[in-house]
Amino acid sequence: MEKHLAKWTYWLGIACAAMALIIRGFQAIGLYLDFPGVNLGYMSFYKASFLLLAVAIATSVTQRAPQKE
Repeated sequence: MEKHLAKWTYWLGIACAAMALIIRGFQAIGLYLDFPGVNLGYMSFYKASFLLLAVAIATSVTQRAPQKE
């Protein structure tokens, strides 16, 4: 279960980061992508990518086998 959670949150985090870069890139050249009826900007994807990547890191750390001493 943890492997699937780590894998999916990692890839969703990467996808959100890519969307944030694309939207911010369009804004930098003067093209503003407006989503009708929704206040959804690049900062939403930016924060979501941080959250999802933090969950992926935390999940992968907790699923490691205990080290022998």
